[in-house]
Amino acid sequence: MTADLTDDLQIVNFCFFCLFRGFSGTSCPPGLLCSAEEAQTGKERMFLLILITCISFILAFAHILTKPVVNCINTDTREEVQLKATIAGHRRELRGISMKDDYTTYVKIERKIVAAEKRLSDLAILNSTSKLVIRYGIPYGTQAVLSLVLIGISIYFRSTPVLVFDEKFDLVPFGAIMRIPTGVPGAISVPFWIFVSSFMGRTLAGYAKAT
Repeated sequence: MTADLTDDLQIVNFCFFCLFRGFSGTSCPPGLLCSAEEAQTGKERMFLLILITCISFILAFAHILTKPVVNCINTDTREEVQLKATIAGHRRELRGISMKDDYTTYVKIERKIVAAEKRLSDLAILNSTSKLVIRYGIPYGTQAVLSLVLIGISIYFRSTPVLVFDEKFDLVPFGAIMRIPTGVPGAISVPFWIFVSSFMGRTLAGYAKAT
């Protein structure tokens, strides 16, 4: 029983070592404590990987994620709401009036409806530009900001690998592309991970829109 438990612990320890080694690129052997600097490097790379992945997916799903915000902001003005309520009320009045019995009242209410509808149409034209800006500005603005953030990350951390594996896992000739511009064997660079995450995000967003 004790031997089996020891074997299981060694397997778990080895799995954590493999994961840590991918992030830190160090050769700290299983069962030994790695230095604080190596642990910090692993945390930084893990943070970069998660951050880039999250931003890339938010960027890909920007139109879907911002739609509730657009719908919440892009609503009718108070005057438009009041005019629609007025028109609906006048129409209910018309249904209860006979044109033959009370022609004058019927015509007056009809004129009120026409005037309210004209005012509502004028407001729709005036507010169409602002609504159009909100409708397209929020999603595309969000995409622009997130794209600039990714560009900044790719420039600032261009020499920092997101993951580092043993050289035996270096997939020739793709390994040379994956590590550009870090120059670290077995590394996955920040620009390459941005490309992979963005591609995955756009693919999933395409499937989501199709369904």
